[in-house]
Amino acid sequence: MTKLRPTCRWCKGHNVLADAYAQWDEDRGDWTLSSTFDNYECVDCEGETSVEWVSEEDYAKIIEELTALDPALGLLIARDRKLGVSDEEIVERIREAVDDETRRRASLDKERTTHV
Repeated sequence: MTKLRPTCRWCKGHNVLADAYAQWDEDRGDWTLSSTFDNYECVDCEGETSVEWVSEEDYAKIIEELTALDPALGLLIARDRKLGVSDEEIVERIREAVDDETRRRASLDKERTTHV
């Protein structure tokens, strides 16, 4: 059976919360999840989102596409795979690097417009 993970549609992160009901369990002396709803919040985006359910196979496809687009990135991915890094972790690292670069460029653009 393929394992799926909820993924934020906007940032592709996994820090997603779902609205849910919990019910008190007398035997356990704790709350037990009784149902979830289709309302999601992304902790990373700090807002409402919809969820995409992503599998390991999906990560492998993303890796293939990235490798085809940039052979140098393909070499780094191959190295990470040899070191035992999962495809999911590789995609997450790339996502974080892209986010960091996007923030860096936005900061530089802001500096340029402030000094003009």
